[in-house]
Amino acid sequence: MLRDNVISQMKCLELDKNQLHPFYQNYLDIFYNSSEAPSEYILTTLLVALGSAISKTRYIVSGTNKIFPNFWVLLLGKSSQMRKSTALRNGLYPVAYFQEKNIDRDYLLPVRTSVQALLEAINNESHGVIVHDELATFLTTLSQGYTTDMKSIITSCFDVPKQVKTEFKGEGKLIIKSPIFGIASASTMDWLKRSLKKIDLTSGFLARFIFCYQEKNNRILAFPEPPDPDRLNEIYDTFEKLYSLQEAEVTYDDDFKKLYIEFYQESRELINNIRIENGLNAVFSRIQTDYFFKFAILEGVLSGRLVLTREDAKRAIYLCTYFMAQATKVLQIIDQTEQTSLEKRVLSIISKKPGITKTAIHKEFSNHLPASKLNNVLKDLEKGERIEELTKPSKNGRLLTTYKSISL
Repeated sequence: MLRDNVISQMKCLELDKNQLHPFYQNYLDIFYNSSEAPSEYILTTLLVALGSAISKTRYIVSGTNKIFPNFWVLLLGKSSQMRKSTALRNGLYPVAYFQEKNIDRDYLLPVRTSVQALLEAINNESHGVIVHDELATFLTTLSQGYTTDMKSIITSCFDVPKQVKTEFKGEGKLIIKSPIFGIASASTMDWLKRSLKKIDLTSGFLARFIFCYQEKNNRILAFPEPPDPDRLNEIYDTFEKLYSLQEAEVTYDDDFKKLYIEFYQESRELINNIRIENGLNAVFSRIQTDYFFKFAILEGVLSGRLVLTREDAKRAIYLCTYFMAQATKVLQIIDQTEQTSLEKRVLSIISKKPGITKTAIHKEFSNHLPASKLNNVLKDLEKGERIEELTKPSKNGRLLTTYKSISL
C-alpha cells in the first residue's frame, strides 16, 4: 500500500496542499493573492525560513549524528515569468521582518560583499539564511580570489560539524564553530544543464539541495494585494516563538518509527530497482534520510510537541515523495539534454566515417563512454532513421556490423 502511494506521489509535480501541515496551508493562503509566484516555490522557501528560525534548538539523534532543520533549496524555472525572486521574498517574509527589527543580527546573511564577511557572519549568527536570486552568481563569488576552495567550505557546513577551519591570505585563520545556516536560491534549467556534473549530485555542493522545478506559470494577477495584516501578525508571533526556543532533543513514538521504517524500506527498494542516472540515487538517499528528519522536526515544532507521531511521519513522507518527484523531473531533463548531445556527436562521427564499427565509435570517445549509453544512442538514431546498420563478412569470415548515416 505504502509502495503504491510512494510511486504515485513521486510522479506528481503538483503540490497537494491537503497533505500539508495547517501552518503551511495558512501561510500559502495568506500570500496567494500577493503575487503570481507558484505556491510550490513559496512553500519550498518557507522551509528555509522555518528551519533557520529553529536552528540548533531542535534536533534528532541519528546514530552518532545530530540532524538539524537547516534547509538548502534551489528554485528552478524560466527567468522572469516564473517569479522565482518574488517567491524567495514571500517565503522569507518573516525572516526579513525580524531582520529589520534586529539590525544588529544577520538573519539575512551578507552575500554581496566578500566571502570572508559571509563566513564571519555565519560564525556569529546561528539563525542566518544565504539568499541569492541567482545561484550561478553566488558560486562565481565563492570561486574568485581565494586559494581555498570556498565552495567546499560552504558544502562542509551542511552537516553542522563541530568546527570548520579556513584561512584567508594575509588575514589569518578563521575557525567557525558548529556552523548552521539555510540557503534559498534560484536559477534556470539552462544554467543547471550547462553546469551540473555527476559529482555535484553524488558528493558535491548541489547534492545537499532539494529542488523545486516549475515548467509553466499560468497565473495572471494584475493587481497583487498585500497580505492581511492580522493574519501576518499571527505568522510573526509563531516565528518569534521559534527564534526564542530553548534547546531540546526531538524523539518519536513507536507508530512514527514503524511508518518511517516502512517508507525507508519501500523507497530503498525503489532506488535499487529503477534505472538511475546522474546521481539521482544519491539525491533520493539524502531526501529519505536527512531531509525526512528535517521535515519531521518542523512538523513537531509547528504542532508543539517534542515526541513525533505517526501524523508527523505521514506529512514528512509526503514532502519527501514530492521533492523526490521534483528531483526526478529535473534530472530527466538533464538526461534528455545529455542524450541529445551524444546523438549529435555519434551521428557526426558516422557521417564522417561511413562503414564505421561500434568499436571504432567507442574509441572516438577514448573508451570513456559506457557501452550501454552508446547502444542506446545507436538504437535511437536507427529508430529515428538517421543511421543504418549494415552487416558484411569480415576477413575471418564472421559478420561485421557497421553503420552509415542516412541523408535527410
